[in-house]
Amino acid sequence: MKKIAFSTAMVVCLAASVASAGGVKGVIKMKGSIPEPVIQVKKGDASVKDAAVCAAQDLYKNDLVVDQETGGIANVFLYMRKAPSGAKFDAPEKKTLIFDQKNCRFVPHAQIVRTDQVVEVISSDGIAHNFHSYPIRNTPQNILVAPNTQAGDGTKVEFDGPEILPMKVGCDIHPWMTAWWMVVDHPYAAVTNEKGEFEIGELPDGEHDFRVWHEKAGYLEKKLSVTVKGGKVTDLGTLEFDASAFEE
Repeated sequence: MKKIAFSTAMVVCLAASVASAGGVKGVIKMKGSIPEPVIQVKKGDASVKDAAVCAAQDLYKNDLVVDQETGGIANVFLYMRKAPSGAKFDAPEKKTLIFDQKNCRFVPHAQIVRTDQVVEVISSDGIAHNFHSYPIRNTPQNILVAPNTQAGDGTKVEFDGPEILPMKVGCDIHPWMTAWWMVVDHPYAAVTNEKGEFEIGELPDGEHDFRVWHEKAGYLEKKLSVTVKGGKVTDLGTLEFDASAFEE
């Protein structure tokens, strides 16, 4: 393999170009009647698999999480299909991401995974779970996760390339357990927080197209165009989507 030597000037130039890049931020909210939280597994339900752990408390459905006060929608993915031509960006701050199974829930429910990151699958529960992934382009994985697996002892999951859509993750032992990962080979992706807020950085100047996707609605936007100028963060304000888009 041919080695490439970087001069100090080249490194400084690269760091400056990344540091001066802009970004985009905003809030995604629901328009219309906000649904009430729904109990998926009721506390004390002895018919539930591994009830001592899984029915130790009420488990609410987490396929649509909406802030009752603000209408902000959590777990909405915003991502670019491909990085802009010639884009320069840093390596991820975290090389390893922790994916836990806690109280018969996947934690986190939605996350961005870069191809230069490793996901370590662990379990804080005292019962067995399994991790079953459903990618489109990468190789599916189906692994048993032992009880009380700590960070450093978990199973490492890596990806050869990016996905075109968020990828479902499930537990075959406890079928209500689901999560979603968006696998990308760049940093131009985000998941909204509990208030519906998002921010994506390291964007070069120019017009960029993002896809907006949610597990209940599918594509909310296939082409959300954003213009970045002068290395500044473009504030999109509030993006509203009608409640009917999330109905089954």
